[in-house]
Amino acid sequence: MAILERLHAKIQTYVQRMEQFADRVWYPPLMGLLSALDNLVVIIPNDGILVASSMLVPKRWTLFALSISIGSTLGAVMLSLLVEHQGLPWVLEFFPGIDKTQMWI
Repeated sequence: MAILERLHAKIQTYVQRMEQFADRVWYPPLMGLLSALDNLVVIIPNDGILVASSMLVPKRWTLFALSISIGSTLGAVMLSLLVEHQGLPWVLEFFPGIDKTQMWI
């Protein structure tokens, strides 16, 4: 449990540090990249980053939302290509027992 608490604290620190740069030109592409990585890593709080960034720079909320949408779409495409190429054994390696769940069945 302590590992998860430290990880949560680090993510929170990085997000707060990153939000200081919400008015920079490179910030929306960074948000898109993090959204794409979120499909593979699953620990990046995209919704919190989007809401906080939109509150910090309200005039750019559409650009932020578009960046996260495009990044999430590209990340989902990358993930589906990986699963298609690697197959079910690759999925079961990362998520053992997922094929035994009621939702999978």
